[in-house]
Amino acid sequence: MAKSPADVKVSVLMPVYNRQDYVAQAIDSIHRQTHTNFEFIIFDDGSSDETPKIIKKWAKKDNRIRIVTSPKNVGIVAGRNALLDECKTQYACWQDSDDISNIHRITRQVRKALEGFEIVYTQWVPFNARIPVYTEAVRRPPKERNTAFPSGFFDASKAPQFEAKWRNNKFPTTVSGEDALWFRTFKRAGARYTTLPSLLYYYRRHGQRVTDWKKNPELNKDWYKRMCNSVPKDQVVEKDSKDGPGKSKS
Repeated sequence: MAKSPADVKVSVLMPVYNRQDYVAQAIDSIHRQTHTNFEFIIFDDGSSDETPKIIKKWAKKDNRIRIVTSPKNVGIVAGRNALLDECKTQYACWQDSDDISNIHRITRQVRKALEGFEIVYTQWVPFNARIPVYTEAVRRPPKERNTAFPSGFFDASKAPQFEAKWRNNKFPTTVSGEDALWFRTFKRAGARYTTLPSLLYYYRRHGQRVTDWKKNPELNKDWYKRMCNSVPKDQVVEKDSKDGPGKSKS
């Protein structure tokens, strides 16, 4: 019997370090998801600001949130590895602590993953101070489409098959731009992947991001574009269903 999308439990994985100004908005965007069957695992990487208080307050409000705390700062790569260790569901997705997800994001990604895709990305748009409206899913024109790596939704149960090539699907501790390597490794292992045409992820621009294009010229947009354009034509999604505006949850 085919699995119903609503029955799919998803692990939302979010590493966070000193994001007191942004983390509440990131958490709220997951709290409001129209797909409600998820566990939200937050890895606090030894934050020294108000971040621990903020995420603990949210955990009291939403029992789907589980916090894993590191006694010291171990870095984004070790943080992502810890989250992979904590993930016990077949499907998982990333959520950066300074970004915002459209409330229909997980619903759309679950639906597409059940068609046989190991990785499902979404369209993204950058923003600065102004908070975007993230209750409406907008289909982007083909010429304006772009893939956001933090929007990745993936089949976590496939991790063991990559062991021989890449440490059981974990991130090498010496790599900058770990999300790009994560995608490249899945691709080389033969994973079927796609990108939804709808705008479902909002990437916040600020000076404290781990991935900074100016500081990491090797991770330039042209490189990302080449990776995205390498998706086989039969794996590119040209249509997805329309969801109406979501309603805020208390």
